[in-house]
Amino acid sequence: MFFFFFFFQAEDGIRDFCLSRGLGDVYKRQFLNIALNLFFILLCPWLYGIHPEWISWFFDPDFLVGYILVSNVISSGVVLLVLFPEIFGIRYRFDRHLLSRMLKYSFPLLILGIAGIMNQTFDKMFYPQLASNRPDAMSELGIYGAVYKIAIVMVMFTQAFRFAYEPFIFARNKDAGDGNKKSYSDAMKYFIIFGLFIFLAVMFYIDLVRFFMPATYCTGLKVVPIVMLAELFFGVFFNLSLWYKLTDRTQWGAWFSLFGFAITAIINIVGVPRFGYMACAWGAFVCYASMMLASFFIGQRVYPIRYDLKSAFRYTPVSYTHLRAHETGRNLVCRLLLEKKKHEKKKKKKVKKKNKKRKNT
Repeated sequence: MFFFFFFFQAEDGIRDFCLSRGLGDVYKRQFLNIALNLFFILLCPWLYGIHPEWISWFFDPDFLVGYILVSNVISSGVVLLVLFPEIFGIRYRFDRHLLSRMLKYSFPLLILGIAGIMNQTFDKMFYPQLASNRPDAMSELGIYGAVYKIAIVMVMFTQAFRFAYEPFIFARNKDAGDGNKKSYSDAMKYFIIFGLFIFLAVMFYIDLVRFFMPATYCTGLKVVPIVMLAELFFGVFFNLSLWYKLTDRTQWGAWFSLFGFAITAIINIVGVPRFGYMACAWGAFVCYASMMLASFFIGQRVYPIRYDLKSAFRYTPVSYTHLRAHETGRNLVCRLLLEKKKHEKKKKKKVKKKNKKRKNT
């Protein structure tokens, strides 16, 4: 697995100057993967309940979760078969110079990926150990994990941007001129605008989420704005990462990720025993903000780009003002729904008490 991960990281790094890998195969693979998951998890159990003899030769209802892995293997295998003509249509020869370039470019990205995964999972992996002095450590971890998923909207936006941005910057890098840097600056500007829009959209309707969540989880909703801003900072950091990828200085990406991981670990180790999952949220916030600022200031020395910082500083206070106005207004519709729900619960309790009194009398 290490070999294949390393190979594909290297493949992303060293690109042919004449051919460009499009996103069509990626989308087709994802579509096939989703279709297979729906087939195994939804359709097959339904067919097994009606006519088990039709699919019993390949479907085992006790292995239901395992079919997610099967779907991934099949979709990856199909993509590999489709690529066979390209793989075997090339005359291979060993090039030591190319290998050294690949290793020099892609190995730091491998470190970046591993450290990035640790940044995202360290708080959840080690929370039971770090919060061993807290009486409700496991329930706190469950609450934090549940409300963290609300920020998945920002993660999906960042992930979609990542899929499209790398092919864009490598394609634009082939063209000479200062127009490239203007395009990179515009991409950053609109990424921040749309990121703040998603942040506001989620925060404006957080009361609707509260309406559908169990009351025990509502106490953790205070981490949502912190985590969403942290994910926005991570997206900006990825946007800034073009400078060390275009200049073949990917070792900086590894250093930034290790720097961020050290911040995450320190804040979690020191803060979790005292502040619980709030320390996890602020750890992610400080981590990604520090990585973003470090990449920006170092990148401006190596590969200067005139980003529209005035717009970024202008839109951020506007977003904060809108958020505070929303919190002051208390989102009347959502609050009324919540009050209605509470009122209905009180009515049901009163009816139950009356029925109990009648039975006793």
